[in-house]
Amino acid sequence: MKRLVKTKFFLLIKKAPETDLCPIAVEKAYDEFADVLFAESASTEDKVVFHNILCFTRVELASLHQQLTDLSKKKFNNCPVLNKAISLVDTQLEFTKWNIQVDKYGQSVVPEPRPKKKLEWTGNIVDLVELGYALFEVESFNKGKITLKDLFHSLGEAFNLEVQVFSRFFTSIKNRTKGERTIFLDKLKKGLIQKMEDADKRKY
Repeated sequence: MKRLVKTKFFLLIKKAPETDLCPIAVEKAYDEFADVLFAESASTEDKVVFHNILCFTRVELASLHQQLTDLSKKKFNNCPVLNKAISLVDTQLEFTKWNIQVDKYGQSVVPEPRPKKKLEWTGNIVDLVELGYALFEVESFNKGKITLKDLFHSLGEAFNLEVQVFSRFFTSIKNRTKGERTIFLDKLKKGLIQKMEDADKRKY
């Protein structure tokens, strides 16, 4: 946690209230501080831990900056490189936050937009109405708190078609002979059962 604040750069800045700083020595110490910072960034696998290290370092830098601000103008001007160190840590903080988001969600914070490809219903409208009414009756959407009109509007949007006279289609379905009223649902059931039976056969 304290490796960065124990670098020679920090030790020199802390002496600023007591002695004049050598610009060359401070600049060299800053370069060493940057090297340690980048090495920590590359070697610390847990980015949350590294983020905490950066936060601690940033607070310590801010404290040193305030101390120098309280000094005379002459001594404050002897250490302009401190602002560079603060900017460097701030940049690493932002980069680390981005890495944490990538690790968490598995994608960039600002993912590139991907075109949406709608599903297209290639069966006939009557089949969709039959399916829609069945789903409506067993309250498959919104716990049953939806109207048939809204349901078929949503189905139309999902499958890229319009279902405007669903009640007429339902009437034609209802008027089928008693044993053939649910043609599409029976077809779905038969197809799914066949799929499962075929899968069972492949096990042996």
